[in-house]
Amino acid sequence: MRKDIVRAFLESGGALLSGEEIARRSGLTRQALWKTVERLKREGWVIEGIPGKGYRVVSYPPEAEYELLQDSLRGGPHLDEISFFPSIDSTNSYLLSRAEKGVERALAVADSQTGGRGRMGRSWFSPPGKNIYMSYLTPLNVAPSRIPSVTLVAGVAVATVLEEFSGVPLSLKWPNDVYGEGKKLCGILTEIVAEQDMVRSVVLGVGVNVNMGEDEFPEEIRGKATSLRALSGKTFPRYKIVASIVRVLAEFLDIFERSGLSPFAGEWEKRSYLKGKQVTVEGPEGKVTGRAVGIDTERGYLILERDGGERLEVLSGEVTVREGE
Repeated sequence: MRKDIVRAFLESGGALLSGEEIARRSGLTRQALWKTVERLKREGWVIEGIPGKGYRVVSYPPEAEYELLQDSLRGGPHLDEISFFPSIDSTNSYLLSRAEKGVERALAVADSQTGGRGRMGRSWFSPPGKNIYMSYLTPLNVAPSRIPSVTLVAGVAVATVLEEFSGVPLSLKWPNDVYGEGKKLCGILTEIVAEQDMVRSVVLGVGVNVNMGEDEFPEEIRGKATSLRALSGKTFPRYKIVASIVRVLAEFLDIFERSGLSPFAGEWEKRSYLKGKQVTVEGPEGKVTGRAVGIDTERGYLILERDGGERLEVLSGEVTVREGE
């Protein structure tokens, strides 16, 4: 019954809920509901009671969503560990350390990160109470050369989930970003635990801007970043999105391990943010420019077409779109 009330409050997005409606959903009397609300307040919830109208949640402790996340993951892929942190340096770093200790399948979720990482060692803006910072550890028996494709498969999985929740079409920027309306919504960081010439397991870090307003982004990324709330005008219970991402990642990685990237290449291509654009890629061997024409459906490389028709395959690098594109 308590969880029914917590779920109703979390799914309300801060909207006013009538006491009658909450009592109906939870099966509690109005008096029992009042006692439960008072108990939630003692646990750190800030709840406004408006006589004759109902209740509105102003804020709540992050552990509330973790409680429901565990329920939402039941019946999903097996996990040896599910860890939640009000704050941590990096969920990816944590799961890499757990993998070294023999843990095979795990999920780590944080309400905020002090050392969140993106590709190329960049920091990831990770304020509390708004977004998703999660990492998923799973065995993956593939050659290291196939790891670039893992990031693309994860991108298709995450974009699929976020589109289902938001109802907004999203795009994928090679190799690891999910975009909405030309702005960055989500980043994915893939790291591996390997033995000799084979990957033993993979850690997929996913950072999603969920309930931030556009004015809450730092000035240096304002106008370049977006959130599910900014795109859809709605707020979202983060635990439901996390549970769905884990389920779809597990399903897609199982297919990838057996069949490679090709089953996902079409879904990736139709969401490609770069296709047809003039881009510059800065990689270990310098800069290359050209028009992005697609991805290699076996290895996940970005394919560029140079002036004169020459085609290049790019394994990794930082991509920027040429001005005016």
